Amino acid sequence: MNRRRFISLSAAAPVFGRAVFAQSDPAASYPKTRAFLNEFIAQGQANGAIGCVYCRGKLELDAVEGWLDAGHKRKMREDAVFYLASLSKPVAGVAGMKLVEMGKIKLDDPVERWLPELANRKVLRKPDGPLDDTVPAPRAITVADLLSMHMGMGGDGPAGPFANALKENEWTAYSDPDTWLKRLSEIPLQYAPGERWLNDTSVDVLGLLIRRVTGGTLMAFQQEHIFEPLGMRDMGYWVPSEKMERLAGYPEPNKPTATRPATFESGGDGLYGTAPDYLRFARMLLNKGELDGKRILKASSIEAMTTDRFRPEEHRNGGFYDRYPGRGFGYTVAVRTEAMAVGPSVGAYGWSGSSGPWFVVDPSRNMLALLMTQHPTKGQTKTGVKYLSKIEENDQYQAAVFGDVAG
Repeated sequence: MNRRRFISLSAAAPVFGRAVFAQSDPAASYPKTRAFLNEFIAQGQANGAIGCVYCRGKLELDAVEGWLDAGHKRKMREDAVFYLASLSKPVAGVAGMKLVEMGKIKLDDPVERWLPELANRKVLRKPDGPLDDTVPAPRAITVADLLSMHMGMGGDGPAGPFANALKENEWTAYSDPDTWLKRLSEIPLQYAPGERWLNDTSVDVLGLLIRRVTGGTLMAFQQEHIFEPLGMRDMGYWVPSEKMERLAGYPEPNKPTATRPATFESGGDGLYGTAPDYLRFARMLLNKGELDGKRILKASSIEAMTTDRFRPEEHRNGGFYDRYPGRGFGYTVAVRTEAMAVGPSVGAYGWSGSSGPWFVVDPSRNMLALLMTQHPTKGQTKTGVKYLSKIEENDQYQAAVFGDVAG
């Protein structure tokens, strides 16, 4: 679909947002969830927020609270545009699985077939050791490694020369993808492919893989195979001028907005979208790959995405499990592996973004929950507000939602 057609669909988004939220069930009040949202905003953690719960075929909660801006001059609105950060990852995961279904790639394919820069990898002898102390990688990086975030590069590993080198090669929306990948290829892997979960980089590379395989942009592929079929009318890697009045801001602006077409469309980050957009995406996942007669993925592909891929030792120590106990990881989504007193069921899956948004799909309850907000990173600021970490924020919202569900 061409850009002119995409912009014309985007202009209709406010009507779309009202139509979706008009389906909500007023009988389901979710008092704990509403109280959390109001307190979260009152404490200055965010200007505003949208909380949604979709359960057994009904939108039971559509709480639209607070403000779009730090000056509290513009009310939060249903069609507010949010920076989604890592909520981009599950979208890229669906795009990757679509290519698998189309026969363009296989999960066990070495990615060097399309990304020759990543051939002949070296691995650090010690994860925190010098960059020139390496051994040959035991095998190539595969498509499945990118989807499961096990390519051997990324954040959340030990500090040291590798972490410093990776930080020096950070991309922006206007980086050149090929230049970034070439520089990345000059850094050895911190771990062997498949050995350990590391955040971000694998899915950034997945976005470039999709670009190389299709010969187009990541956005073009996602638009054709995900956004347009699902009616996700505001998704994109930049915010056109006609949408700026709907853009949700931070209490203290801490991230620039992409206001012209991005040159680097990362699978792991960078998307903007609305609550109605992402609600439809999550409903498609809940419905095993189909929504309103539009089949995006086969049910078997959704099952593959949402199956825990961790080896037993990864559930005992290190990296991901230290930060997210009781969870494993599938293809671009975390998977609940242990029961909680109050929270999602075993088998529930989802992810969160560093900018505040979060979602979880709980198939055994036939429900999903979504939070859209713009929340700064943890720390004390010049305003005196001590911001929660995204994990604290997500856990508190999750406890409120599932407390209401249990109650």
